[in-house]
Amino acid sequence: MTIKVGLIGLGKIGATYDLHNGNLVSHLKTILSDERFKLEFGYDPSLTQCNEVKKKYGLVNIYNEVSDIKKACKDIDILVVASPTDSHLNSIETFTNFLNPKILVCEKPIAGNLKDSQKIKSLCDEKDILLFCNFMRRSLPEFINLKKNINDSSDIFYDVIIKYSGCFKNNGAHFIDFLNFVFGKPIRIISKYSEVCKRNLTRARASIEYKNAVCTLVPLKSDKVTDHEIQILSDNSKIIIARAGRSMQTFLISNDYDFLDSKEYVKTKDIDTNYLMFQKHVYNDLYNAYTSNTIPYNLCDGDEAIFNVQFMEKITK
Repeated sequence: MTIKVGLIGLGKIGATYDLHNGNLVSHLKTILSDERFKLEFGYDPSLTQCNEVKKKYGLVNIYNEVSDIKKACKDIDILVVASPTDSHLNSIETFTNFLNPKILVCEKPIAGNLKDSQKIKSLCDEKDILLFCNFMRRSLPEFINLKKNINDSSDIFYDVIIKYSGCFKNNGAHFIDFLNFVFGKPIRIISKYSEVCKRNLTRARASIEYKNAVCTLVPLKSDKVTDHEIQILSDNSKIIIARAGRSMQTFLISNDYDFLDSKEYVKTKDIDTNYLMFQKHVYNDLYNAYTSNTIPYNLCDGDEAIFNVQFMEKITK
């Protein structure tokens, strides 16, 4: 079975993140490298962007005019929306007006606000389209194992510290989804603070209570260095996930011989997360979703995506 895919947006996550390396982090390269999928079209309003992709891969079905796609493409199985967040709703309305995909995959967050998110979900429900929001860590085996191990140890309490740079509405969406995916629905926001900085960048600091964890989000001030780190700590272990997910280290406790009756964390393992091939794992999940007509438990469906946006708005208001 070959699954036909239409791709909206040929920017970073759409096409250019891995244009000149051996990674599989963009939608375009992953589709082209997997024989189970066929690219029916790629679209971007930027002619420069389209020409760069055409030249790199020798493609002819790359368009910067929607009217050309209407003439060339009759139908697709999966529609991938990798355009800027604030354009998601308009992109989806435009393309589902003449295409009827079985699955719609929207890059995170699903939309820039709750109202647009709900409109996207309603549109997909009306057209009987399975809707997913692409939080790629959910598809990586090591992150799935992490969730399973924490869920299997429900009697253990965790402190979680997340340090992130950039805009909370963009980068922070990854970590809100990560927390809700691993620890379940939040119980309450213990404390929160947010501010809008230069370039309309939102920084939010919050402490959130879950059933067996308290999680603290810490925004970093640097505008020059992009850095994300997750620490998950308990009385007997620690996990550090750094470099956006490329590095994962595990620690166990041991006697601290410098301080009487004290314990310290000692590193036990470096784990290969296969992060730089994450889109390959996402498309494995999408293939399973398409062929089974069901929602894999680890993918973020429309209701979860809307909850994420709603919860993030609670933090910033």
